[in-house]
Amino acid sequence: MSSVAPAGDSSGTRVALVVGASGLVGRELVQQLLEDGDYDVVRTFVRKPSGSPHAKLDERVVDFADVGALSPLLEGEVLFSALGTTRQAAGGTRAQFAVDHDLNLRLAEGAALRGVPAYVLVSAGGASPHSPFFYPRMKGLLERAVTRLPFTSTRILRPGLLDGERPSPRPAEASALRLLRGLPAWPALAKLRPVPARVVARAMRTVAADWSPGVQVVEAGEIFLLGQD
Repeated sequence: MSSVAPAGDSSGTRVALVVGASGLVGRELVQQLLEDGDYDVVRTFVRKPSGSPHAKLDERVVDFADVGALSPLLEGEVLFSALGTTRQAAGGTRAQFAVDHDLNLRLAEGAALRGVPAYVLVSAGGASPHSPFFYPRMKGLLERAVTRLPFTSTRILRPGLLDGERPSPRPAEASALRLLRGLPAWPALAKLRPVPARVVARAMRTVAADWSPGVQVVEAGEIFLLGQD
């Protein structure tokens, strides 16, 4: 992958934007971005304060119901999105679609209009706008929409089942993780193997360093390779 990065803003400050910063992958991504030297500022957009101050962290508590109001803050080198919810947490499929698809798309549109050159999205394995199943269809529709936005580079990651400590328990997911964690690390099983959040976060950072133009979709097997220690 190319490692040629664009220039920063007029002050030379390199800014990474993160939405979904309070989720499983988002928390890990923010922590990694704060610890490395890739960016001078890590600007997150959250509903509630994290309570974890850091010299590089520019945490913005915002009302996601008014994306237009926060649009001026969507300026930087890259927008990372790990934003998503569950049907149960949202209160139904319509409410989940409003977050996973509609809100994601509005934030991406806002960043593109502000001239952010790069976009990195965590989608899902099997995402397709033609899927007969709600979740992968929703993710596929989002993928299709964001690839039409005028980012210089768009990177879409499709991990399998995410592994890590969530702020709220998901019993069904926990049962699946216990069954699947023992799968061997064979390429053919990459889509079935749970992928640790830290691996997805490292893969996001790796693809964000690739400034070649166009859209790239990163499947589960490559995520394991890009996100390895």
